Amino acid sequence: MSEIDSVNLSRIFGRAADVKCPMALDEYPKPRDVDDGITPPSERYLLFVGGAFYANKAGIAWFIQHVAPRVQMKTIVVGKGMESLREESRPRGNVEIIGGVPSVEKWYSNAHVAIAPIFDGSGMKTKVAEALMFGKQIIGTKEAFAGYEGDVAGMGWECDSADEFVQKIRELEHTELPRFNQAARAIFDQNYSFAAARARLKHIIEDPSARR
Repeated sequence: MSEIDSVNLSRIFGRAADVKCPMALDEYPKPRDVDDGITPPSERYLLFVGGAFYANKAGIAWFIQHVAPRVQMKTIVVGKGMESLREESRPRGNVEIIGGVPSVEKWYSNAHVAIAPIFDGSGMKTKVAEALMFGKQIIGTKEAFAGYEGDVAGMGWECDSADEFVQKIRELEHTELPRFNQAARAIFDQNYSFAAARARLKHIIEDPSARR
């Protein structure tokens, strides 16, 4: 639960949440040795990961139309059900729709940066915590970073218009970024891992004042 959720609780029910606990993501197990025959590009690319949820489809379709044609870096789209975008969005030459994959690890590992052009939905976005878990920085919208506000400066860059996305991507096209950003991973470990969630809940249970 985020501050936005607490505000909505107060608006609807007349009282805010006693405790606000952000989402937590379990560490992915090591993927099975599955050769799906698809190899990520060797050149730098932007990575969007998300299933065919309406907000994901709308967000990446917007990006393909308004941002991708204006930047040189390729955009890779990974996610179950996203294959439908190949026809629906008529992707440009610098966009590749992969669709569902056995494991997202290699796609994150080889990506230059993750993107989250999300403009709708509710709650905290799993794709943001997932990117941090894989040590990737993120270019995302205010909606994508809902619930992560205190960490945005260390985890990536907020962009809410096509021009802002284009400007930041053009800048990063010529910027060396680590394949695994330790600072991004540290944010995940400290705030959005299962270990962090357990420590947070333990504190809440043992200290009643934390619930006020």
